[in-house]
Amino acid sequence: MPWTMDDKLQALMRLPWTITAERDVDEGYWVARVREIPDALATGDSEKELAVEVWDALRASLGMRLEHNDEIPLPRGVLALPWQLKVDPPRPQTETVISVLAHPYRVAYTTVGVASDSDLAVA
Repeated sequence: MPWTMDDKLQALMRLPWTITAERDVDEGYWVARVREIPDALATGDSEKELAVEVWDALRASLGMRLEHNDEIPLPRGVLALPWQLKVDPPRPQTETVISVLAHPYRVAYTTVGVASDSDLAVA
């Protein structure tokens, strides 16, 4: 079964992207960037808003790259795009629930020059 654009985008969104987040203490907002996709960046007034915005920005950027057949830089440890592996795309289950805030990838938070890594866990 061939991969559709939506299949490809869903597969890309599951890759282990490197996301960094910084809080601008003076202005009071957060900024997140996807290291491998420089144009995927987002801001938010809270960590919760930032989590939603950064995944939306990544989805939009990857979608544009797919649409225009642009190069897609891969996250560290990923050797090929999923559809290049000659496997069928995953079929969705009858009921799929996606929680943006419970994303399995790690986010590095930075505040006023003090950095620490933590799992993204926003209630």
